[in-house]
Amino acid sequence: MTTQREAAMRDRGTPQTRKKSGPGTMQKLIESKRIGAYELRAAEEIERIYGYITHGLGIKIMLYDERTSPGTSNHEPPWLGAYHRTYEPWANANPKWFSLVKDIVIEGWTFRGLAKNEYDRRVRLPRRFIQALRDYATRAQWVDAGTLDDWRREMEKAA
Repeated sequence: MTTQREAAMRDRGTPQTRKKSGPGTMQKLIESKRIGAYELRAAEEIERIYGYITHGLGIKIMLYDERTSPGTSNHEPPWLGAYHRTYEPWANANPKWFSLVKDIVIEGWTFRGLAKNEYDRRVRLPRRFIQALRDYATRAQWVDAGTLDDWRREMEKAA
């Protein structure tokens, strides 16, 4: 007779459940070395700013400290500069890139879930996603010239 614990150890759930509990798209891209620190930083900043905007933290933050009276603020939230400098121009310049990054990073979609066919899943969507994150990192002026050259050579080789 098997115990409940032994049965639970054997039962790993449905294929869909096992798939959901596995590494996400970002983790797979990091582990396969298709993205690095710059792309990860871009994804994190995009996710953070999107979260601030959508969760209603908004531009008006009330600071209560000795320097200002309660209920007033002469300070901008720390993310506002990044929003105006990088996030907003990047999102407006290519709404399809913004939508793809939002779907992957924030909504947790996979390339398979977004793809219309096998080529999209394996080639087109990952390439566009990585390109979108790299464009964000470049606009934010985080990337050094050597890395930009490496990215250009990589894109030329892939084309």
